Amino acid sequence: MEDIKLDGLQFMGENLRDKVKYCGEGVKLYPLCKMIHPSTAELDDHCQIMDYAFIDSGESLKLGKYSTVTWHCIIKGGAKTIIGDRDYGFYNVGNGYGIFLLDQIKGIIEVFDDKKTSKILFSPEMRNAPQYVMCIDEAKDDLGYEPEYSYLEMLQDMKKERELGRF
Repeated sequence: MEDIKLDGLQFMGENLRDKVKYCGEGVKLYPLCKMIHPSTAELDDHCQIMDYAFIDSGESLKLGKYSTVTWHCIIKGGAKTIIGDRDYGFYNVGNGYGIFLLDQIKGIIEVFDDKKTSKILFSPEMRNAPQYVMCIDEAKDDLGYEPEYSYLEMLQDMKKERELGRF
């Protein structure tokens, strides 16, 4: 059987472990997390990067002890980025507001379906997924964090990065 080569896998999941500048003890890299410029990233002890997290380490990135980058999070660290470098607790980063599942689906179609042929099929017998909005007040107060992307802008940025071959 012929080997299949898929570009970009070297920057995903466990394949990142030996490519980052520093990888501490107990770091968990979920299979579908992705990172570009991993050689500038420091992942401190027991931090984790979950599936569908997209990280550009930029000039440098430090993910502090016990920090978690959750699903569908984009970190575009064009300069120096430090996340969760403190002795206790954690920071929530996101945009601070929720978005309905239907609006998420419409956004995906708008950005990724160039021909606009996708159809939304409703299944009322299926339960809707719960939605959570994380409080980002501590990140704002302690780090001066301010969200830069709306949901639609995040999707547009993901599409651009994909077209550039980085994700």
